[in-house]
Amino acid sequence: MVAGTNELIPDLPDGPLTPYRKAASFDWKALKMALEGEDSIKFKNEVYSVLARDPVFARDFGRPSTQEYREINHRRWKAILQHKFIDDFFAEIERTQDLLEILETYDQGLSGRYALHANVFFSAILTMGTDKHAKLLEQTRNNQIVGCFCLTELVFNTPNDGAVKCWAGNLAQSATHAAVFARLIVGGKDHGPHAFVLQVRDPNTYRTLPGITIGDMGTKAGVWDGVENGWMSFSNHRASLDTLLNRGCDITPTGEYKSAYSSSRERQSVSLGSLSAGRIGIVGKGALACRLASTIAIRYSCARHQFGEKPGQENERAVISYPLQRHRLFPILAQAFVLRLYHMKLLDHFREYMMRMVGGEKSPELAELSKEVHGLSSSTKPLSTWMGVAALAEARTCCGGHGYLQSSRLNALRDDFDPSQTFEGENNVLLQQTSNWLLVKKASGHFSSPMGTTDFLGESGGLIEGDIVKKVLSAYTWLVHYLIAKTEAKHKELKAQGKSQFDVRNESQVYTAHTLSVAYGERAILSWAQLYVDDAEKQFQPVLQRLVNIFALDRIEKHLATLYIGGFCSGSSLGEWVRESLIAEEQKLAPDAVALVDVIAPPDFVLNSALGSSDGRAYDHLMAEFRRHTDQRAPFWGDLVGFLHEKSKL
Repeated sequence: MVAGTNELIPDLPDGPLTPYRKAASFDWKALKMALEGEDSIKFKNEVYSVLARDPVFARDFGRPSTQEYREINHRRWKAILQHKFIDDFFAEIERTQDLLEILETYDQGLSGRYALHANVFFSAILTMGTDKHAKLLEQTRNNQIVGCFCLTELVFNTPNDGAVKCWAGNLAQSATHAAVFARLIVGGKDHGPHAFVLQVRDPNTYRTLPGITIGDMGTKAGVWDGVENGWMSFSNHRASLDTLLNRGCDITPTGEYKSAYSSSRERQSVSLGSLSAGRIGIVGKGALACRLASTIAIRYSCARHQFGEKPGQENERAVISYPLQRHRLFPILAQAFVLRLYHMKLLDHFREYMMRMVGGEKSPELAELSKEVHGLSSSTKPLSTWMGVAALAEARTCCGGHGYLQSSRLNALRDDFDPSQTFEGENNVLLQQTSNWLLVKKASGHFSSPMGTTDFLGESGGLIEGDIVKKVLSAYTWLVHYLIAKTEAKHKELKAQGKSQFDVRNESQVYTAHTLSVAYGERAILSWAQLYVDDAEKQFQPVLQRLVNIFALDRIEKHLATLYIGGFCSGSSLGEWVRESLIAEEQKLAPDAVALVDVIAPPDFVLNSALGSSDGRAYDHLMAEFRRHTDQRAPFWGDLVGFLHEKSKL
């Protein structure tokens, strides 16, 4: 352990959770330091300390109106900028990621407002713009403008309501500028979607510019009600050529279109990679949802006692001691760690990719990396967000009736994370991007890829001897090959029926292409998490390996039917091994569960859950909240009295 760990990571309060912490097989502070690093923990501590002292970040369990929420969000966003935690989003990319993680944990609406400007809008200009956009980049860095990100149809004329761009965060009320993807038509020729950066409002009056109409999407569920999601349409809006983000393509003063790319497909593949920034960030949302769900539910399951072999309260057992409760919660805890390990590696790859993009590289290898970034994120974003939303729903029911209270925060979190399933593409539709790419990759015969996520296509897979993860990875390898073959056969069958390419793809999703994308994404997540464990310090490997094992077994269990149907195995041995091994790994993990939660839990004021507090005194916190609502006379009491008196006269 590095010097000063106890100062960087203070002890947690004594209470009902103390015996569980003492039972752990590892030092939770040392593991937290290994996962996050000293610089990250120092920075987060600084931010936590500032936010905890700033009155604008104080909160209770009340639910503000839409306009109140937006006002609060605006004040908090402004405070984040005034505290100057980050000087340069891109130069301090790791600290920016730390700050976003804090804001995501505190309030996703706030992180959304910050990230849409600082990350998504900024990245679009940085990776697709040139020197002519340097002033805009500087204004974005200095927060002299507010940016948003939009997709639309034509430059710059919206032909019908179906082409109106919706859901652009920051657009409805605050944005002065927008990164807009729109079709570029030059001399009557359509060159397809290109990126532009437009000023949409006068920064002094906040009136929209001529030819632009902006509106609000209306009330939404959860913290996203505090985000100004807007819609925008154009009516013959005129903009200068400088608005085109012209890295790799441009329009000459004489009106001629020029491109440095060999084809529109190559240009689009590079654009798809750079557009993956938001999708890659959303992978982290799923990991965070699992962290919050497991933190609240596992801590409360230790505090909550129910049932026992003998009558009497003193004989009641902690709910966490029941195997069924563990079976419901420990896979969520495993997902929290595994998704985080995967996301860390994904971010490293994406940062390298962005640096090469900014450096102006246009190599074939970078084009392949763009495709892989797009294909990988198009599968793991759905998987991560599905896991996260399901985790919060399961955690809520694992906490019984008290889980439904606003003070548990689980219901609010479930609402907050729910739209992540449709951010940057609805999950089921998005998976089609991955299967399309995998089919092309397989047909090419070139299985290696820059990040290595398709290298396994050169292997056959099958039943092998070995440890849990090796066996499961081999099963996934076989499964992906099987699903590729099934999808290709379905395509051939549908084409023979005279179906169009559009219908062929749509009618080959269920049980084939859709499942293919899921299996590929799960294999990638598992393999990268295992790589981290293999390189981890020896003292942490046993507990981390159990988490990865649980993730592997829990995910492959959902594919058992397909493995049997496809002939991967026969008889009951594989299914029994998967299920028995999963239960055994969950039992081994039990002594470490609370300490593992401590590794990933945010401070109590950020977690903001009566059930998940680090002191384990859930019922004290519940009663404190209950007593805030003591002897309150209903605002309609007078009408109620009159009604009762009226009934008494009958």
